Amino acid sequence: MGKRYYVKGHYRERKDKSWCFIATAAYGSPMAPELDLLRTWRDVELSSMYLGRTFIEVYYRLSPPIARFIEKRDVFRLIVRTLLVLPITILKNRKKKRDNKNI
Repeated sequence: MGKRYYVKGHYRERKDKSWCFIATAAYGSPMAPELDLLRTWRDVELSSMYLGRTFIEVYYRLSPPIARFIEKRDVFRLIVRTLLVLPITILKNRKKKRDNKNI
């Protein structure tokens, strides 16, 4: 049995590590396209390094209460989305470059 985490008003079992708690709270949906970029970055790049894996584990421990706080406050949702613009733009550009190389 996996660990339990609070997401979107409910405690849920984490069977895989596909959740981006804070970004999901900020965007209001786990299906937001921006989250796919963040998940791919986590799964491909962060998880390949020791410090990245450590960051992921700390994030999964600390982010659920932060996400609960953010999801209930529109101003914080906006702030987090604004803070994510630059990293998401960088990830989009990197993906575009990789995709162009594969053509």
